[in-house]
Amino acid sequence: MLSCRNWRPVGKRDSQYHGVVLVRKPAGPSSFHVVRTIGRKFGTRRCGHTGTLDPFASGLMCICVGEATKVASFLVEDSKEYRAVLRLGQQTATGDTEGEVVHTAAVPEDIEMRLHQNRFEFQGEITQVPPIYSAIKVDGRRLYDYARKGDSVDIPARRVLIHELEIEACHEERVVFRVRCGKGTYIRTLGEDLAKACGTVGHLESLERTALGHWTLEDALDLDSEAEMFREALMASREALQGIPQIPVDESTARKIGFGQAFELGEATEEVANRGIGLALTESGQGLALVRMVDDRPKVQRGFAHHW
Repeated sequence: MLSCRNWRPVGKRDSQYHGVVLVRKPAGPSSFHVVRTIGRKFGTRRCGHTGTLDPFASGLMCICVGEATKVASFLVEDSKEYRAVLRLGQQTATGDTEGEVVHTAAVPEDIEMRLHQNRFEFQGEITQVPPIYSAIKVDGRRLYDYARKGDSVDIPARRVLIHELEIEACHEERVVFRVRCGKGTYIRTLGEDLAKACGTVGHLESLERTALGHWTLEDALDLDSEAEMFREALMASREALQGIPQIPVDESTARKIGFGQAFELGEATEEVANRGIGLALTESGQGLALVRMVDDRPKVQRGFAHHW
């Protein structure tokens, strides 16, 4: 499940803004810095993201504001797309430019042919060992905590899905590749494994997330855009949650949902049951609650204190 890490500054009230915005993160700042910056633009302490980007990485981030933080795990269930520059011949401790070089190897003269041949090994469902410098927990500790303290740890491999891997350019020791993948994929690890399969080592010099599901970088605002631009771009629930069934309900049903009473969804019941989740909308088209079927009865999965 995708996480939505909230930023909660002390001494600030929640604003009246609720919704989703798309941000173009520059290389350098952390994902937490992006969340904090957007929170300040909206004047709220309820702000989170649906998936982190490493500080050295850039690209598309989906930021939830206000009541939208409750739906983070339902927003980006589709594939993600990245463009990366892989530096061959040098392996670093972190798999990117932030770590020191720990190993070097010659780059084969026929590296371009090897890349195009071996890329097919990294399509479909593959096994990855997450990098030691990552936030995954093993035995209750973050992997980067083991790395920073020099403690040994056995990192379990994970199955991830690579929809497409394309070699866009290869010039001497630098390779530009594009990958479309499922959640949980580490592109740093993919770059290292691809280099290894071609008879050398490597690390990522740059990484850019170019798409999240149907959203692309062209849909996003620069982080330093004016607050008013972000407020105008704020997506309401109907737009942000296009991928799930949307069910308008009458005032009586809306009242029952708000009071936690039993309610019916009529003809939409089967659609919600098939999809697993649905968005109940007020008569004016605002998000009222996420609903699901339990024992053939609709139940509230997430209720919204403010309709959005």
